[in-house]
Formats: sequence, structure tokens, C-alpha cells
Amino acid sequence: EIGSLATRNVIDSVLIAETIEDGSNSRFDANINYQIKGKDDLFLNFDFNYGTYDNDETNDYFNYYTTPELMGQRNLTSNNDAQQTGIDIYTAKFDYEKNIGIGKLGAGLKTSFVNTDNDFIFNNVINEVSILNTERSNQYRYNENVNAAYAAYDWKKDKWTFNAGLRFEASNTEGTLFEIGGDKIVKRDYVDLFPSAGASYQVNQLNAVGIAFSRRIDRPNYQNLNPFIYFINDKTISTGDPFLKPQRTTNLQISHTYKYAFNTVLKYTHTQDLMTRFSEAFEVDGDLPGEPTGEKFFWDNLDKQETISLNFSAPFTIKEWWSTFVSLTT
Repeated sequence: EIGSLATRNVIDSVLIAETIEDGSNSRFDANINYQIKGKDDLFLNFDFNYGTYDNDETNDYFNYYTTPELMGQRNLTSNNDAQQTGIDIYTAKFDYEKNIGIGKLGAGLKTSFVNTDNDFIFNNVINEVSILNTERSNQYRYNENVNAAYAAYDWKKDKWTFNAGLRFEASNTEGTLFEIGGDKIVKRDYVDLFPSAGASYQVNQLNAVGIAFSRRIDRPNYQNLNPFIYFINDKTISTGDPFLKPQRTTNLQISHTYKYAFNTVLKYTHTQDLMTRFSEAFEVDGDLPGEPTGEKFFWDNLDKQETISLNFSAPFTIKEWWSTFVSLTT
């Protein structure tokens, strides 16, 4: 019995991408600050800030496919887009400090409002005619209001130094994605507490030890929330995620200092909803079934991350006129 075997030779093409950018942006910031100083190191600070940012940008993308030997053009695809971004930020802050008892009390209030508007139009160019791509075009608006209050107290006793603080935060956010297929709205309202505390002890003139605890929040930047599909070339795109959640981190560390210069820190960190950038393959027009060749970068949250690290840092003098700083982390 004689069988037959069908073979296929596939010659990979080389992609050369060219981008022509044109745009303008403007930024304006204003600040009003008023301070009062009084007895017992009394310090009052009032801050009012306003900032605005506008960006208009157009891009033309050209993708040339050639043979591996670059012997000539095999194919050409082109696209273009228009991006408009407007951001307005308003903040007001009040801080209070005064010596009370054996230490210093600090307290404050802060409120902020952020409004962003992003409009993205993406076109496929066919026979030199721009045709709207509704799957990649959209508009995204994001509004954020954060209100916070904090109090902290620092004091010393003999060889001990202590600090303790608490921050209260209430946040309200709303993101709206306008698409041809239907709008998507993401609302989040939460109240959270962020405590911190620490203590250090001066063992002798050469050695000091300390322990510290803190909890904080890190919000995604507005670019990472923006769901626009940024077209790098035919095979590489990048996008944000309007559903991306802020991450909350708890830190606990123990430290030792020798001669006020050599520092050793053992640190444990737990991060909930860690914001991470991922990549995945996707099928490009013309791909063979089951053989995606494109790469998409996007943001998402991991459930949690836990790390334990040991760091040693110290200054190092090579010569009188030459010094450096060494840091080792494991």
C-alpha cells in the first residue's frame, strides 16, 4: 500500500511598522496656599489646587510585510486614529500640627475631584479611504471623588521613639464606557481605614532597632483604566481596563541600624488585588485557524501577592573624593 503525504511550505513574513504622529497638548496648574504658625510649634496649612490637561492627537499607522530577505513588499495595511483627552483635577487640603503632651499631634482633611473625558476614533484605511472601526472606537468618561481625614501622634520617652496614625478614606468613582453595542457603567463606593504604627529603640550609641506597620491603597492611574485599544502595529495592541480595582498593601518590617549608616531591614508585604500587566495571544486577520500570532497587553488584578525580603544598605567610600552607596536585596 502506497500512501501519500501532503506538505505545505510556509514562508514567514517580516513586519515593518511605521507610525506618523501629529498632535498638541496643553497643561495648566494653579495653587493657593496659606499658612499660620503659632505657639507650641502650632502649624496650620491650607492648600487649594486646580489642574487641567488637554491632549489632541492623530496617528497614521503603516505596516509593511516583506519576505525574510527583505527583497520586496508583499503586502501593506494602514490604519489611523484620533484621540482626544481632557482631565480636570480639583483638590483642597487642611493640615494641623501642634505639640501636645510629650509629643506632636498631626491631623488633616482632604477632598479631591477628578473628571476625565477620553474620545477615541479608530479607522481602517482601504483604498486610501478611512472607514470607521466600531469595535475599536469608543468614548470613556471617569469621575472620582475621594474624601479623607487623618490623625497621627509622635512622641519620645527615654531611648524609645513611637508613632501611631490612622487615615479614614471614603471614595466614590464612576466610569462610563460608550460603545456602539451598548454603554457600560462601573460604579464603586467604599470606606476604608489605613492604620500605621512604629517604634524604635536606641540600644547604644552604635545600634538602633525598630519595628513598623502600615496599610495603604494604590489606585490605578487613569491611563490604565482607559479601555482604548492602542494600536502599536498589526500584531501588537495595548489596552486598559475600566474594571481594574485599586490594590491595598499591608507592610510589616523590622530594622537594625549600625553607626547611623548600615541598615538591615526584614520586610513582609501582603498586597490584595495586585494590579498587574499581562499579555495574551489573539488572532490577527489572515491567521491560520488555531494559530494566533498577535500579542495583546492588558491590565488585570491578581487575587493577592505575599513577599518576604531582606535588604542591606550601606555607604562605601572608595577615596576621599569618591563615595558610593550599596544596596542588596533578597
